[in-house]
Amino acid sequence: MPYLSVLVGNLRGDPDYAPDRDETLVRGDRAHPILGNHGFAMKDKTLYERRRVIEEFARRVDFDARQNGPLTRLLADFGERAARGEKLRFQCWCSPLPCHLHVVAERVKLLAANPGVRATDLPPAGSVIPELFLGLGPSVRAPAKPAPKPAPPIAPEPLAAIKPAEAAAPFLAPPPVASPALSRSGWGRPKN
Repeated sequence: MPYLSVLVGNLRGDPDYAPDRDETLVRGDRAHPILGNHGFAMKDKTLYERRRVIEEFARRVDFDARQNGPLTRLLADFGERAARGEKLRFQCWCSPLPCHLHVVAERVKLLAANPGVRATDLPPAGSVIPELFLGLGPSVRAPAKPAPKPAPPIAPEPLAAIKPAEAAAPFLAPPPVASPALSRSGWGRPKN
């Protein structure tokens, strides 16, 4: 079996992650209709949020495998190409940070190393995620949610602040006068 070269690269043109001349470049950002991480946008730039988005994508990979969907068929094709010795480099804007394409690359390596194995027989796609985050920070576990703050009590105005005339004003208004032309129901029909 040939050496498997399935890597993740950077679309920014970083020279440290520049592709070799013999590598096949596969763009996998949101511009790609199948490989792109659609629908899982990051809310902020924290490692926790990055991990959440990658986990969502891994769940999509597993769901697609159960359906034998387009992503699974595309990854199987990449796996066959890698098994024949083609060097693949998936590219996104995230790299060198953990990226959804790391999940794709690992899945392609598994398919290339195990020809004839169905995608549903492979380990869950999310099983590679903990390795992606090793050494990147003290912890990428979910931050502890702070206890919700109790609502401040609504303090009534002190009675001294209310002037006696204002306090009694709603009670001193004269009652509305009924028109003699209206019926008891008050719907505007004249009395008989």
